[in-house]
Amino acid sequence: MWLKYVPGISFRTDNGPFKAAMQAFVEKVVSMMKAEGLFEWEGGPIILAQVENEYGPMESVMGAGAKPYAAWAAKMAVATGAGVPWVMCKQDDAPDPVVSTPATTLRFGLTTPLDLLAVRGSVRPVGRRGINYRRGGLTRRRRGYGTR
Repeated sequence: MWLKYVPGISFRTDNGPFKAAMQAFVEKVVSMMKAEGLFEWEGGPIILAQVENEYGPMESVMGAGAKPYAAWAAKMAVATGAGVPWVMCKQDDAPDPVVSTPATTLRFGLTTPLDLLAVRGSVRPVGRRGINYRRGGLTRRRRGYGTR
């Protein structure tokens, strides 16, 4: 059934029917990805997952249910046990351990989610743009600095 036909549903806010449907969907997708061995820790290509997209700017128009919904979505995503970092794009105050972008990346002088994840020690080496990514740290080869 299309969600718009669920009685009492209100999208992307602190709404029981929407959150139940969203949780069922996210859990289904994560379980399918695990079953196929697609997450990085299983040897697959998925290095991160995104639970919400550009929700931060919407909070002011979504009303009182916006912040509780964002907090719930982050907690629900982490609870799936995907084993990869979760991202909330354009969500400056995403609850830990969910990664906030883009403001966080700009604050650290980094430009992509991969840069930020490397700082958090969440990806394997890929040697992209002069950056060595490895578990536990980040080094910038050409500039001679980094975190380790």
